[in-house]
Amino acid sequence: MADNYLERKMEEHRRGPMPAYRRRVTSRGLPPGTVSFPFPVRRIVVLLAVEDPDTATAEARVALRDSIVKALAATGCRVAFTEGDIVSRNRLAQSSGACGVAPGDIDIVSARWEGLDSSVTITGNSMTTDINICPHFGDSRHACIRLPAACCDTGAAVHAVLWSLVEGNDYLLDTIISIGC
Repeated sequence: MADNYLERKMEEHRRGPMPAYRRRVTSRGLPPGTVSFPFPVRRIVVLLAVEDPDTATAEARVALRDSIVKALAATGCRVAFTEGDIVSRNRLAQSSGACGVAPGDIDIVSARWEGLDSSVTITGNSMTTDINICPHFGDSRHACIRLPAACCDTGAAVHAVLWSLVEGNDYLLDTIISIGC
């Protein structure tokens, strides 16, 4: 019994260390359950129009804006956003790599970047939050993503914004996409 054990251990020693666990990946090298699609590099401005005095919904909209800015910047897009508070503006700009500007200074960014390609505007009232996406800056057609005002789960809204900006998804223009939380 002891001889078999020693022989097995010696064989393992001769073969070398066990190979590390290899994660399963798809043919594109992605983990199972993920999707990859080409995303155009654009110059995008993200605007937040807070009209609701309720601080809970205003904070939810600011968090939604921050999530959208970070997701767009992570795709390689040039992103500008507006924020009145300079401390919050600098914090988000440093953490995301986006360009933070004071409200009303979008023209400066547009001139510096030689135009804008798309815009994302977050508005709402006490009941709902609307995210209006204009994939072609200056075009009157847009996609609207509507979610409850104090929605804390921003992941679906961020995915919908990204999907609305993908080339060839013009069928989403002039539609309202409702997301429930």
